[in-house]
Amino acid sequence: MISKPGGLLGVNGARFSAEIDAELFNRAEKELAAFVAAVNTVHGEEQAGAAADDWLLELIALEGPCKGASPDLRSVTIGAARRLALRLSLPSPAHAVLAIGQN
Repeated sequence: MISKPGGLLGVNGARFSAEIDAELFNRAEKELAAFVAAVNTVHGEEQAGAAADDWLLELIALEGPCKGASPDLRSVTIGAARRLALRLSLPSPAHAVLAIGQN
């Protein structure tokens, strides 16, 4: 490895990258926790678990690497909320049985 004054070349770059990754991880953790807490409050634990899975799928689905830019975690939450809304708008088999029983 090539050395320069102040240390080995690349060490500071790696430390900077790790700091950015740690900050991104902390932001993502807070965004996910807030989203799951809100879903749990409004729709219950089962939907909160499904919403967490949706959020992680949306994060994975971000197109392309960030190339130095931080990913838009709010768009991840919006995508997960869209999935939640779609799931909640679909009638479940239990709803169909109740509808038939009421006729």
